Amino acid sequence: MFKKICLIMITATLFLPIFIKPAIVYAAPLITDNESDEARVMPSSAISLLSLKATVDVGINNSDVSLQYVIKNNSDKPVHITMGYLENVAKVYDFSRGKDIYINGQLPKGNQVVKLGTGEYTGLRWMTWPVDIKANQTLVIKGTLSLHNKLLNDGTQVMDFPLKSMALWDGAVKQIELTFRFPQPMIYAMDPTPKPTPTKISDEGNLVWRYSNVEPPEDIIVHFKPTEFIATERLRLSGNKQLQSIAQFYNNDDYVNVINAGERYLSVKPSAQYEPLVQLLLARSYTELLQSDKAIELYNRLLSSNKLGDLAVTVKQQALFYKYTAAQQQNDVGEQQDVLDRIGSLDDEESTPAFKSWAAEQKINIQAVAIVKEAEKRAAEQAARKAAQRKRFSLDRPINIDGYNIALKYILAAAFIIVIIIITLILRSKRKKRRKRMPRW
Repeated sequence: MFKKICLIMITATLFLPIFIKPAIVYAAPLITDNESDEARVMPSSAISLLSLKATVDVGINNSDVSLQYVIKNNSDKPVHITMGYLENVAKVYDFSRGKDIYINGQLPKGNQVVKLGTGEYTGLRWMTWPVDIKANQTLVIKGTLSLHNKLLNDGTQVMDFPLKSMALWDGAVKQIELTFRFPQPMIYAMDPTPKPTPTKISDEGNLVWRYSNVEPPEDIIVHFKPTEFIATERLRLSGNKQLQSIAQFYNNDDYVNVINAGERYLSVKPSAQYEPLVQLLLARSYTELLQSDKAIELYNRLLSSNKLGDLAVTVKQQALFYKYTAAQQQNDVGEQQDVLDRIGSLDDEESTPAFKSWAAEQKINIQAVAIVKEAEKRAAEQAARKAAQRKRFSLDRPINIDGYNIALKYILAAAFIIVIIIITLILRSKRKKRRKRMPRW
């Protein structure tokens, strides 16, 4: 069951604004006091957010979030604030342990209390703890929590990050950086494409958004289809014991038995509905067992399959992604180029913009590497030519004379001595002739 998750800063700030809901949910700084069990939205705040850095480690069904907020008290007076999570987060996060929240490296002091929301949050309870901020003080607040991914009917999982709530801080946020990391490269599984478009998609398929001194235009929404998870779930619900056993073997990482059971199933008139799902699990199993040739053979069959249904785009992108990474491992640049060219030629309905963007980036990287290698090759050839020239005129270069290798410098030295001797003899000879011609008195 999908839950609304929100993390707020109460009384003067907003802390950890995370929730998983397809519609926009507005979090706000809240006012609380010791006399009342209520919490209401503040009309303004004296606390500004200097930076927010968040990392979402996306998992299957659940994701872990780590956040770092740098906040500042812009007033000349100390401020007492209260921070908290919505109660429904408390069912995921154990609030009896405060060790996952740090304020300037210290655990918060004071007992957690429960406040009842008013207005938009009427009936919702907040788990809270107090914080004191000195005049003009800056605090670094770090926290971690676990969240449930939203699960759609087709197996797609959704993670949201409500950036629009950043507008509730005092002034523009100076720096925001959010990173969505996946347990394995899954850029092929982003369907539909993340919104807004990430600032960067890394080679590993991590998504990064960066904003500076601007109000973020929209909340981040990431959809992804974990194909193996979807395949095993559909086989598990098939009612076929043979298919259920394949799914169980895969979930237990028993790849040898996945291959044995899967090959048996495919050899006897498999169901058109489940055949590609078994092929996918077989391809993944061969990959895990480092049998890339068999994995590529199965991925090629999936690329030409018309039985994939709603998983067609994702699975075919996965097949192309694997073929590309396999070519990378074999240092086969030609095959890499061929795969990237094929991705680039796909129609919009055959591929997602995120996957095409990743492929275009890889193509640029390959071209850059090729330019560097060509430059290195030319530099090496030029160095070799210079070395050959130096060797050709080197005094240490051996000269073969009657079967003996004699260094050029010795031959030149001997020649020089011979020349000196010859010149000396000539000069002496001339002197003698001159003396004979001189008259004697």
